[in-house]
Amino acid sequence: MCIRDSLNRVYRDDLSSIFCTIRCPCNLDKTRVPATIDYTYAEVSIDGAKTISECEDDPTAKHSRTIRSFIGWMEEKLECSGVCTLDVWYYFSDVNRGKPPYRCGDKLLDYVDSWYWLAYGLVIVCAVLSFLGAAAAISFLLYTCCKTSIK
Repeated sequence: MCIRDSLNRVYRDDLSSIFCTIRCPCNLDKTRVPATIDYTYAEVSIDGAKTISECEDDPTAKHSRTIRSFIGWMEEKLECSGVCTLDVWYYFSDVNRGKPPYRCGDKLLDYVDSWYWLAYGLVIVCAVLSFLGAAAAISFLLYTCCKTSIK
């Protein structure tokens, strides 16, 4: 099972089915959030949660801390929510940030792609330096071997 499927399951099964519902009303400030969000199905309360971790029955508690931290990092750094489909809320950062503009699956691929060429370049530089080091070591061994056999 790939990580994309695991993350998508967290969003689909755990987050979107609980956050801003009767099980975990959200503290959504409708004056700060764009009107493009459909509030008809959202359960809103002044005492509600701004993040999923503030829910009384946090559904993400059963997942590893690493998965929860990673999803939180994606929402903050990549400004996204949802993996395969775009969700209407930020779950791990403030729900009042508005509707996320991107799916995390797309943004994560862009992020990895942006670092790919740097990593590729570093691997090439290391390979060239290793080759030069090996060539220098062989040259040194041949030089010292031949120098002692000539005397």
